[in-house]
Amino acid sequence: MATSVGTNYEEAQGAVSKADFSNKVGIALKEIRETNYGIRIRIEILDKTNNWGILKEESKELMNILDSIHSKTFKR
Repeated sequence: MATSVGTNYEEAQGAVSKADFSNKVGIALKEIRETNYGIRIRIEILDKTNNWGILKEESKELMNILDSIHSKTFKR
């Protein structure tokens, strides 16, 4: 689930062009969105006294960072 976010972002670091970088960051962004969805579902199911809220916030922050990077690569 969340490990592919880091893997895809690491791949972006070795991109051969801006378009390649943007594509790979976009994939990481899609993956973090999927992770966020999974976390939200688990929060609804699991006892809210667990630390899932912390994971949700960290995941949301990561999504915002990747979204910012991705959107800036399209601006020329």
